[in-house]
Amino acid sequence: MEILLPGIEVLERISDELRVEVTKSKELIEKVWRRVTSLFNVVGGAKRVLPRVEAFYNAESLVDVNFIVGGARSTLPLTWDTSSLRPALIEFTRPLILVNPYVYYIQTLITRKPPYLTSVFVHELSHVAFALGRGSNWHGLELELLYRASRNDRLRQELPCLWSYPPTIALEWIKVGALFEAPALWSEEMLLGELGIDRSIIEKRIKICSSIEKEVELIICGERCRSLVENSVKEHIELVKKHWSNVRNRDTEGIYNYVADELAKMLGNDFMKEYMDSVRGRRAVGCRIVYNPSRTHEANIIPRIALFNWLDLLSAYGKKSITIE
Repeated sequence: MEILLPGIEVLERISDELRVEVTKSKELIEKVWRRVTSLFNVVGGAKRVLPRVEAFYNAESLVDVNFIVGGARSTLPLTWDTSSLRPALIEFTRPLILVNPYVYYIQTLITRKPPYLTSVFVHELSHVAFALGRGSNWHGLELELLYRASRNDRLRQELPCLWSYPPTIALEWIKVGALFEAPALWSEEMLLGELGIDRSIIEKRIKICSSIEKEVELIICGERCRSLVENSVKEHIELVKKHWSNVRNRDTEGIYNYVADELAKMLGNDFMKEYMDSVRGRRAVGCRIVYNPSRTHEANIIPRIALFNWLDLLSAYGKKSITIE
């Protein structure tokens, strides 16, 4: 299979088709949201308010950290205030599902027939629903904050509930990210079956996006990084598949327990107990986590590399596509 790397020609070819499919997908998104919120025990306002779906059509979106490898992105925007409040207030706001023409293009290769974005919407809405849902022992937002802390120095430095966060995990955030793919893959595999869609497209997406990831990193970093890049991508795929396999036969409660237990292995049981006490008001200095779906934040691009640098590199390498067997 020949796959175009993210370039201007993809935007020019695919933008109109993406715009049409996003417009037509409103009912599908609502249907999937009802199902995943039930699956992950999302209640109240969190269940009633539908995540926003945003599509980027500008060239700058080509170099977004997810889009550049053909992956969509979901997020619950996060703000916090430690100025004068005890405990510190952590506020998650209305979720966003983000796509662009390159994501759409990759999905046309994976699914082969329209609608092309169904599995993307299922996967990303599942991520959001897991964060907003709950098990008996853990709320999803409590776990989500630990995931975000693995990639955000300011969170770990400024929030009292994260002051004891092991610094080594910040250097291994790829492991935490792989773990948090498991709930979405578990849900996606189940829902695609219910929707009559071939579930093998999940494996295809993992293979294609990881191949693009490797090629993108080699173009950015150069041949001197080949061994590091290949090992990193391989490790990530193996971790994702391991966690996915481990949760396949679990129920919703088992999913939350699995993620919490795996985090405890990485972060330590003592930290997890201290963190739980901190976010649940059992410590003098702690954090309070809230969800406010009435507040929204604008979607933004998180560039992996400057657009002009990326396009210059593609030109210098003389590469527009890669071949995947």
